[in-house]
Amino acid sequence: MLWYTFSLKKEDLARYTESQDLFTTMVLTHGLPLGMTLWIKSKFAAEENMFFAQIPETLNITEEPFFRAFPSTKCDSPSRAGLSLLIGNTTS
Repeated sequence: MLWYTFSLKKEDLARYTESQDLFTTMVLTHGLPLGMTLWIKSKFAAEENMFFAQIPETLNITEEPFFRAFPSTKCDSPSRAGLSLLIGNTTS
């Protein structure tokens, strides 16, 4: 699995909803693959929410509307402390 991250300001509710809608569409389009998940972690001091997308390595994300709308950077697997699952089904 590969991990990607991006952040949104807490007051940006429209983009928050859009991220969940686009990720849900991507998960459904690919047949609900196990482990394909979207997580959120609040950064209170920075007034932002960090999002972490876990994606199967075999998935080509270059044409995915989610990744076009939310440019993300590849990252290491985040600590599960403080993470909340938004969408998907975990492998563990």
